[in-house]
Amino acid sequence: MKAKGNAGKSWIVEFVLLVFLFGAAIAGFLFRSDGGINLDTLFYVRQAIDLPKIESNLFPLGYPVLLRAVHFFCDDYFWAGKILNGFCLFAILAFSWQRNFYFRETCILLCTKAGIGLLPFSFSEIPFLTLLYLLIFLLHSYFQNQTIKGWLFWMLLVFSGLILLRHSGVFFYAAFGLAGLLLFVRKGKAVFVEDKLWYWFLGLSATLLTVYLAWNFNSFGSLFGENLRGAPEAMTRSEWIAHIFLNFKGLLGSANPFFSLVFQHGDLGLIGCLVMLPDLIFAGLMFWLFWKGASGEFAKMLLIFAFSFLGLMFLASLKAGIEVLNTRLLSPGLWLLYFAFLISFSSKIKPRFLFSLAFFSLFINLAFLLKTPASYMKIRERARLDLARKPEAKYFVVDKDHLPLSSYPIPFTGKVLEYQHPVLAQSYINRHALLMLRPELQELDSLSARLIPETQILRNSECGN
Repeated sequence: MKAKGNAGKSWIVEFVLLVFLFGAAIAGFLFRSDGGINLDTLFYVRQAIDLPKIESNLFPLGYPVLLRAVHFFCDDYFWAGKILNGFCLFAILAFSWQRNFYFRETCILLCTKAGIGLLPFSFSEIPFLTLLYLLIFLLHSYFQNQTIKGWLFWMLLVFSGLILLRHSGVFFYAAFGLAGLLLFVRKGKAVFVEDKLWYWFLGLSATLLTVYLAWNFNSFGSLFGENLRGAPEAMTRSEWIAHIFLNFKGLLGSANPFFSLVFQHGDLGLIGCLVMLPDLIFAGLMFWLFWKGASGEFAKMLLIFAFSFLGLMFLASLKAGIEVLNTRLLSPGLWLLYFAFLISFSSKIKPRFLFSLAFFSLFINLAFLLKTPASYMKIRERARLDLARKPEAKYFVVDKDHLPLSSYPIPFTGKVLEYQHPVLAQSYINRHALLMLRPELQELDSLSARLIPETQILRNSECGN
């Protein structure tokens, strides 16, 4: 059975949608004060610069290697990240079009919060999701009895790429194992003949995974850099409850493909309930639709993979000391979940309505990305001038800072929620612009800075003047 492609004149709408998608992805970093750069990006860049030297396994090597490769052609790590994202986006669309593999559904998937909400940022999720898309294609070929030539080789290659890009790629092995168990329960011993490729993959990928984890442990004393992360066990009982609640809110938000409303505090009262309300509505709607029936074994298998990944991420959030679950961390599970939904129900929903939802998602995510617009190119140019004034600067010191207060009125309550976004702090903006231009710059506290010559120090209060 061949995957669905374009029909009628919908290609015109798809083309317009993709124009807006690429435009939103570019505007999403050009008009953000941080340029789509975060602390993880800076860590990846430093890893890329240090290659082939490897100092820790806090993050896998896949993304730094890709950054270093693209940097060879453009000599700028900021643009290396953006070029890599653009290449990944183009690769997904070109592959879908060339293979006639659910192109319309792929376009709409990229317009969700797990697509356009991540594309402006420079981190490992984008190439990870690109490989995940190839995994989805390979799973489709398997369950539609259209296994491509060299299926086992390509599966092993994609799986290896996933675990080299993000530690959470390991969770997919659990999903494969669960799927293998369900196949055995349904077919009995005949499964080892009918689905021998599946079990060959389980055995060979387990060998690759064991070798990789053994190398990690032997080289760094940990499997996934867990000794370098914070420990949730150190929390008080009330902090622990708030931590669980925040992660549950993040997990529940998986059902909402358009936006995420997550505050960085465990408010269990009115605000928490109001924030969860849209997600509860979407979760109920999605459950009802899937209850009516996901179409085909392929869609059901995608759901197994999605729920396995999301569930394991929730457990990891409680023990591994990672940040609160959000769209970025859950994005692989979201892609599987949304893709299963789209291929199950897109033929039963009017294309005009689907495309309307896609445009709505694009605009609402772009509004969120640019809620406090600023020209990153101007910020970057000011940072370049700041570094030129102090060519010997080796340290960045936050001596003075400005953190604006944002106010959000809560509908129908007459209350206003006030929140200080750390990413809008002047020091945050300056730090990221400076370190992308001079990654070797080290951060230093004001007390330690007293021992350093002033010519080697660039202070936050000096930036932009």
